[in-house]
Amino acid sequence: RKAIHTIYKNKELNKFDTMKYVKQSDGISYDVYNIEVIIAVAFRICSKESVLFRQFIISKISSTLKETPITLFVSCGRSDNRWYS
Repeated sequence: RKAIHTIYKNKELNKFDTMKYVKQSDGISYDVYNIEVIIAVAFRICSKESVLFRQFIISKISSTLKETPITLFVSCGRSDNRWYS
């Protein structure tokens, strides 16, 4: 829950686009998140399940895009300088 709150607070994802509030006929309600949120959370937390999920996602992406290599730019430093490493 904290990781999701941080993702929305930092405006990494838009809550309106990625979350839906669902109320069942029995009165139970759920917050339902799309795959973008699930992947973002999986890369923020360190649990056995999240590690397995990350490995699954990475293997699917790399096997799907074998013929066409992709380049990802990842910020790994101060947020005020995109090219800082």
